[in-house]
Amino acid sequence: MTGRTLVILLGGAVLLTVTTLVAVPFWAVLTAMPDRARPSLVQNLPTEFARGDAAFAARIADTFPLGSSEGGLISRLRAEGFSSDPPAANPAEGRRAWFVLSEPSCTLTWRVGWRAEDGRLASVTGAYGGTCL
Repeated sequence: MTGRTLVILLGGAVLLTVTTLVAVPFWAVLTAMPDRARPSLVQNLPTEFARGDAAFAARIADTFPLGSSEGGLISRLRAEGFSSDPPAANPAEGRRAWFVLSEPSCTLTWRVGWRAEDGRLASVTGAYGGTCL
């Protein structure tokens, strides 16, 4: 074995060792992360977008039935980390709130839309989707 071959082999071994020392802990941290970044309203939903969308819409309808307090909906969404539009000049336009979660390969978005009359929910919808690489 020549000196040049030995240097190439040792260089490759060092590169492999350094890569492993960096990648394995990074992978371990990512896989050990719990569902901590997700609000309870979006936890344990199907991951497939079509099924997840239907399940989220049903969960929103069950959690915030028509006639319930708009203030209660707003408080719950804020407490869970949703961002929202300010009230519109025309209440008939309704309001929206959303939660966005960026993961390594996807950006996921959960949206809630509602319209209220006299402080009570007249309509409420939920939608889920995302963009993945």
